Amino acid sequence: MKTKKIAPWLVVCLIAVAGCGKDDTTPDDGTPLFKPADFEIVNIDPTQDDYYGGDVYVGYDVKNVSGRDYEGSTTVFFDIRWTVKTTDGTLYHTLRGMPDDLLKDAVSSESVIIDLSPGKTADLSSLTYEVIVDE
Repeated sequence: MKTKKIAPWLVVCLIAVAGCGKDDTTPDDGTPLFKPADFEIVNIDPTQDDYYGGDVYVGYDVKNVSGRDYEGSTTVFFDIRWTVKTTDGTLYHTLRGMPDDLLKDAVSSESVIIDLSPGKTADLSSLTYEVIVDE
């Protein structure tokens, strides 16, 4: 019995073509699965005291308002960028990942610590956040 060999370059091309055009951030109809606006950050409660070494502790809730279950392991991932200024105008920020799984209309209680340099005092009224795509 005679067998035919397939050229290795042909196999590589077939694999590459099979993977093109498909990404895990959009379903087959081309609409984005999730976007930053699908999440609300609510009940934000920042504090700065000696218990956290002078750093800013922020308790908050993340709510999935997309109408669909979010499963980060099978879709695009998101981060929350937290930013605060100190009374002398220095800007500090940190990133905190979005919960990996969040059912539609569900809320996840979360927290983050924004590290400040020793002796700095945060202007808690300057605290902001932004939900961003984790690239």
